[in-house]
Amino acid sequence: GRQGRVCPWCSWEEWDEVRRALLPMDHNEDGAAGKNDGSAACSTSSKGPEWAQGVVAAWRARGRVPVAVDATAEIMQIKLGDPLGHGSAHEKQLALAMALVRLVNGVSGALQKGVYAKSVASLAEQVGLPRILVDLRHEATHSGLPSLSVLSIAADQALDWLRENYWTLQRKELEQLETQTTEVARDLLDLSLRSSSDDSAEGSSTKRRRAELLKELVDFVPSAQCEPIARAVVSAVVSRPFRPRDAKGWRTFLAKVFKYWPP
Repeated sequence: GRQGRVCPWCSWEEWDEVRRALLPMDHNEDGAAGKNDGSAACSTSSKGPEWAQGVVAAWRARGRVPVAVDATAEIMQIKLGDPLGHGSAHEKQLALAMALVRLVNGVSGALQKGVYAKSVASLAEQVGLPRILVDLRHEATHSGLPSLSVLSIAADQALDWLRENYWTLQRKELEQLETQTTEVARDLLDLSLRSSSDDSAEGSSTKRRRAELLKELVDFVPSAQCEPIARAVVSAVVSRPFRPRDAKGWRTFLAKVFKYWPP
């Protein structure tokens, strides 16, 4: 059969830790992110950028890393530079130019569809990529190496674009996914509790609905990632009072969850 695409990070929690270590966000954004679990997230990770660079290097070894992740790590590594001061300004100039050219090529290449090729400028405009990056790519490829000051300005704009169009966007999608996962887990628990209160055998409609809810959970959270489902289950459990007469329903609910996400 056809093999699925390998995800380079172990979990979205690892991805989020790298996000905060690699590219610190403002407090408003991460404060909103913390609302889901009741705690305001920090604007930066407790781990440093060197740790994040090492993790991204491991991701690259595992599989194909998204262009946005690769570009962010590369640009930040160049901007932070060598703490011992090794390497000339010209080397930094070359490295920044190459990183920015790869970013523009990667973004435009992913958008290039159809029989007739579109210009890099028109493709970049579709996704709001700053014009300075497109012009810089053209200059570095066809003319000469832009100055370090121009490259530094372009790098800052590239990081702003990456933050807004990949990291923040992906984080918001994860928040929405976590909310949906919690809602489905609660629906599954409610269904189990309702069916346990009925002494008669479960009807086909109940079994079908349970299968549908479990499929939704599996689609939301792969079986290898237990942390998101654990948070959803905890949220569902604390929202429903335990009554001895519902013991059968609780057992059914937990048995179904543990079947797909072993503790």
